[in-house]
Amino acid sequence: IVNNQVGFTASPAEQRSTPYCTDVAKMIECPIWHVNGEDLDAVARVIQLACDYRSEFSSDVVIDLYCYRKYGHNENDEPAFTQPIMYDRIRTKSSPVEVYAKRLIDERVLTADDVDAMTQRRLSELQAEIDSTGKPMSAVLKDIRASGEVEIASKDLIARNVVGFLPGKGSLADEYVVVGAHYDHVGMGGAGSLAPGTVAVHNGADDNGSGTTTLLEVARHLSQDKSEVRRGIIFIAFSGEEKGLLGSKHYIRSPRWPMEKTVTMVNMDMVGRLTNGGLTVYGTGTAEGFDPLIDKLNETSQFKLDKQAAGFGPSDHSSFYEFNIPVFHFFTGLHNDYH
Repeated sequence: IVNNQVGFTASPAEQRSTPYCTDVAKMIECPIWHVNGEDLDAVARVIQLACDYRSEFSSDVVIDLYCYRKYGHNENDEPAFTQPIMYDRIRTKSSPVEVYAKRLIDERVLTADDVDAMTQRRLSELQAEIDSTGKPMSAVLKDIRASGEVEIASKDLIARNVVGFLPGKGSLADEYVVVGAHYDHVGMGGAGSLAPGTVAVHNGADDNGSGTTTLLEVARHLSQDKSEVRRGIIFIAFSGEEKGLLGSKHYIRSPRWPMEKTVTMVNMDMVGRLTNGGLTVYGTGTAEGFDPLIDKLNETSQFKLDKQAAGFGPSDHSSFYEFNIPVFHFFTGLHNDYH
C-alpha cells in the first residue's frame, strides 16, 4: 500500500479507529511492515523480506509504504491551512530519487557523472520503448523545458453571501462577532465531490446543509436574547467555500462592519453527523481563554471534545484567522456521503 497519509487534511482519528490504514490486515494475522517510502534501500530490503516470507510460508504479507503528500489532499483546498508547519517542510524537500542520488554521491558509491550517465541511459531506454510500442512512458524529466500555448476562457458567475445582523447593545454595541456557515454544496458531482465522474443529485447535504441549518437556529435563539449589554452578531451564509473560501475571502476584503471591531468568528461546517457525542473544536488556541471557555460551556452538554488549537483549516474560519481574528470552528467528523 502506498500510504500518503502524512500531510492529509484530516487526521487519522477523523477517518478510522486505528492510526494505520493497514491495521485491517490484523484480522487475518498476516505480517505488516511499515517502511519509510523515502528510504529506497529500506523499501528494497522490506520488499525482499516480504517476497522471501511469501515464498517460504505461502502466506499473505502487507507492506505499508509510509509517504507524504506533496500537494495535499484530493479536494480544492490549500493543505497549508491545516498543516502549515508540515507543508513548509514538504515544499523544501527533494524527490526520493534526488535524495538517494545525493546519498550515493556523498558515500562515494557513485559520482555525479555516474548519476547523470545512468539518468541519460534510462531516458534513452524509455525513448526506445516508446518508439517501439507507441505507448507513453510517463516520468518526471528534470531540467527539461517545454513551451506551448493555452487559452483560458473565463466564465463569470454571480454568487452571493447572505448576511443578517443582530444589533448590539450598551457598551459592547460597537464590537462584533461573526457566526458563519457556507451554503454552497458539491451536490451534482464534479471536482471535489466523492463521485467526480457523475452529474446527478447527491442526496444528503451534510456539507453544508447541517451548518446552514444550525446557523439559522443560532440566529433564532440569539434573537430572543434580552441582555442589555452585548456585541452585535453578524450572521453570514457564505458562498463559494468549495471553490476556495471565495465568499469569506470576499467579506474580509469588503466587510460590511469594521474588521478591527470584529472580535471573534464562529464557523460551522459539517455538524450534522454527531457520533457517540464526539465534537471537534478548532481554534481553541487562537485567543487567551478560549480553551477553558470551551470546557466551561461543555459542562452541561458533555460532548466528547477533540480540541484543536490551530486556527487554520479547510473552511471559512481560515479567512478570518488569516486576518488575525480569533476563531472557533465546529465539526462532527468525516463520513462516506458528505459530498
